[in-house]
Amino acid sequence: MQVDRNTFEKATLFLRVHDLLDTFVSGDAAVAATWLQSHNTVLEGSPINLMRTNVGLRNVLDYLESCRD
Repeated sequence: MQVDRNTFEKATLFLRVHDLLDTFVSGDAAVAATWLQSHNTVLEGSPINLMRTNVGLRNVLDYLESCRD
């Protein structure tokens, strides 16, 4: 099975978002779902909608990584 580079990179970013968010919410799926669907003033949108584009996905990941520090 051959996967194009863009698909692989997007999947990798998505998994990183998942792992960071899971850590922040201590595995609570309901809290994660609420965060994903809620408007974030820093991101200027809801993470779930932003993650539909490559730029938005990267912005959400960058935001979560900045919260980790």
